Amino acid sequence: MEAAQPPLIVVLHQPRAAGYLAYDGAFHRIDDGDVRTLNRGLDDAVAAFDDGRVVAADADDELHSDTVIFLKDRLHPNEVGHKWLAKVVIDAFEGMARRVGEVP
Repeated sequence: MEAAQPPLIVVLHQPRAAGYLAYDGAFHRIDDGDVRTLNRGLDDAVAAFDDGRVVAADADDELHSDTVIFLKDRLHPNEVGHKWLAKVVIDAFEGMARRVGEVP
């Protein structure tokens, strides 16, 4: 019997927000640098898996500053933003599946 393959895993980068007003009262003011640090940590975690079955989906593109994808707090995604994030994950998953020969 053939051994089961490990699962395919997509880790989603945190997109930069249009604003960080939701954290105004926080001890540490969150900014784009914090998001970049978090995403580098995710990349480091993904790099620990060298079989190509774990990838990071990059959700940081020109839409990050487009308030159309955010709720009024300019931090959390709205319905459009959630659909866009889902597309980013699905595209990354399908690309990985093709690379490792497990096309869904």
